[in-house]
Amino acid sequence: MNTQKLVVAALSLALLIAMETYPMAATIPAPSDVAEAPKDAIKTPSGLKHKLIRKGTGALRPGGKDTVKVHYTGWTTDGKMFDSSVARGEPIEFPLDRVIPGWTEGLQLMVDGEKRRFWIPGNLAYGEKPSRPGAPAGTLVFDVELISFTPAPTVKAPADVGEAPEDATRTASGLAYKVLKKGSGEAHPAATSVVRVHYSGWTTDGELFDSSVLRGQ
Repeated sequence: MNTQKLVVAALSLALLIAMETYPMAATIPAPSDVAEAPKDAIKTPSGLKHKLIRKGTGALRPGGKDTVKVHYTGWTTDGKMFDSSVARGEPIEFPLDRVIPGWTEGLQLMVDGEKRRFWIPGNLAYGEKPSRPGAPAGTLVFDVELISFTPAPTVKAPADVGEAPEDATRTASGLAYKVLKKGSGEAHPAATSVVRVHYSGWTTDGELFDSSVLRGQ
């Protein structure tokens, strides 16, 4: 099983402890500030701390559902390396909504070619007492290089997603709807009917949460 398949299979812990599957060719020495983030590190409201190691060449940042291609090395705060794509000599690709929260947040701060160091507290990683055997506990430190990213496919939210327009029809229950394309049939399905549909759904702030159109079925 390759790394990408493992990542997709482990939806909640998609940043896998790959050393369980791949032998490490080398150990990457821990940075001198592995035990504690330095004073010049930036701290976000979530508690994630990060520091720019190398400026990137890109202009755009990945979104929370985009697929990123990265090289990374991870250490525990005592300096022990537990995983490294650099040591394996093979970068990894995964969607940002299928990794630990610290990665989902942190990678969205980066541009292509950039290298950044993250101090990720346990609540944004695998926890203080991980339920997954072999997963590192507590605060984790990662050096991450964003090689590239691919925007997630999406269906653009309609202009009136925030509020039903005045010409929308409203039912007694409070449902509001508007006909976008007239059909050719005459009968309506009953509550017990089995229907076949294509659909896309958004929250009122325009975020797509599901779409059979994107899945193509």
